Amino acid sequence: LEKISRELLKSRPLWSDIKRYKGLGLNHAEIGRLTSRATSTVRQHVRDMERCGLLMPPKQLAQQQQMALHFAGGMA
Repeated sequence: LEKISRELLKSRPLWSDIKRYKGLGLNHAEIGRLTSRATSTVRQHVRDMERCGLLMPPKQLAQQQQMALHFAGGMA
């Protein structure tokens, strides 16, 4: 799965940029300015990337962050 994800990002440079910028915490409008794309276009690409499993949808991301914090606290 990781290999397929790498190949998909390699074949779509915009997706690679979006993934990197999302990792930095930028919003769709900021990413749009950096990539010279409309915010609505970035939003659609993000949705497509979520469907492909390249990005975590916001609801699941918050849940996973909570779980990570819980487990990190339990390990200390």
